[in-house]
Amino acid sequence: MNARLQEQIEFHNGFAPSLVSSDKDDLLDRYELLRELQKRLDPSEVLITLLNAIGDRLGVVGLRFEADEAANPAASDAPLDLALGRNFGEAISLEVRAGDELLGMLTLYGVRAHLIGDLRALDRVVECLAFPLRNALLYRAASALARRDALTGAGSRLAFDEALAKEMSRAERSSVPFSLLIIDVNNFKQVNDEFGHLSGDHTLCLTRRLVEQELREGDACFRIGGDEFAVLLHRSDIEGALTVSARIRRAIESQTILSPFSVAVGMAQWRAGLSRDAIIARADQRMYKDKSGRGDVESDETSA
Repeated sequence: MNARLQEQIEFHNGFAPSLVSSDKDDLLDRYELLRELQKRLDPSEVLITLLNAIGDRLGVVGLRFEADEAANPAASDAPLDLALGRNFGEAISLEVRAGDELLGMLTLYGVRAHLIGDLRALDRVVECLAFPLRNALLYRAASALARRDALTGAGSRLAFDEALAKEMSRAERSSVPFSLLIIDVNNFKQVNDEFGHLSGDHTLCLTRRLVEQELREGDACFRIGGDEFAVLLHRSDIEGALTVSARIRRAIESQTILSPFSVAVGMAQWRAGLSRDAIIARADQRMYKDKSGRGDVESDETSA
C-alpha cells in the first residue's frame, strides 16, 4: 500500500522527490488531499479545500494566494489575489511552483511555531497544491478567453448569453427592468471592400470602445456577430435606453479617428413574461427598421 500511494503522489506532483515518505499515515493524508484538490477547477475552491484540510493539523487560520503576473496572463485583467479565513498569528510565505513554473506566493496565517523552523510539512502541502492549482488557473484562463471577443475585447456571445440570463433572473425577482440594445455597423461590407479587412477590424474595435465610453458601471457590451454588438443596460427602462442610444450615435458619428461611419440601433425593455428569445427578437427587429429607415423606432418601443 505504501509503495502504491507513493507512486500516486509522485505521479500527480511531477515526480517530486521530497514527497517520498515511508510513513503510511502521511502518505494516505497527502493522497487524500491530492484527490480532493484535483476535484476542483476553480482556484478559490482549490484553496478553500486546502484551508479546510490543513487548518486543524497545522494551526492555519487563513491564507492568501497572490498569482504571479506571468502565470496565465490571459486569465483576467488582474492576476488572482485571493484571501481566505483570518490573517493573524504567525505567518509564512511560500512559493508555489509546478515544476519550473512559478504560480505565485502562498501566505499561511496562524502556522504553529514549531513548523516555522521546520518547513518540510509546509513544503509537502505546497507540493500537493501546485499541480491542482495550476490546472485550476489554466481552466480559469480558458474560461476567461471564451467569454472575451478576441478581436474587439468586448464580451463574447457566450458571455452575453450568461449575462442576459442573470439580468432576466434579477429582473424577475426585483421587478426592476433592464434594457437591451442591438447595434449594427452600417455598410460594414462596403468598409471591408473599399478599405480592406484590417480597416474593418479597426472599425469594430473603435465601435466597441466608443460604445463602452457611453455606458455606466454595471452595463456591458458584447460582440454577438460579425458587425453586431449587444449592450445590456442594468436597471434601465426604455427612456434610459433611448438616452444611451443617442449618446452612442453621437459618439460614433462625430469620431475622426477613422473614415466616417454610422450604426443602426434597436432596443427593447424587459417586461414580465417576455422570454429571452422575445426580447432579443424585439431589439433585433427594431435595429433592422432603423437600418432601413422605416418607421420611428423610438416611438415604436415606447408605445409597446
